Amino acid sequence: METSVKVFQMLQIIVGITGLVWVLVGVIEFFGGRNNNDSMRQEKGANSMINGGAVGVIAVSVCQAIITALNSIPK
Repeated sequence: METSVKVFQMLQIIVGITGLVWVLVGVIEFFGGRNNNDSMRQEKGANSMINGGAVGVIAVSVCQAIITALNSIPK
């Protein structure tokens, strides 16, 4: 049981970091578009920020729910 909890904790960390990196890339894309008056690039950057944040929050929450459920199983 401890092994599966550790696997989900690692998955939670990896997906959380991936979501944050996605947000960072979106910020860079957004400000690059803003500096060059490229509205398409701004829109792509804004979408990346939203999607990265959503993926990070939702995936981390689901992993935490799985970890809590696994820990609640009697030993």
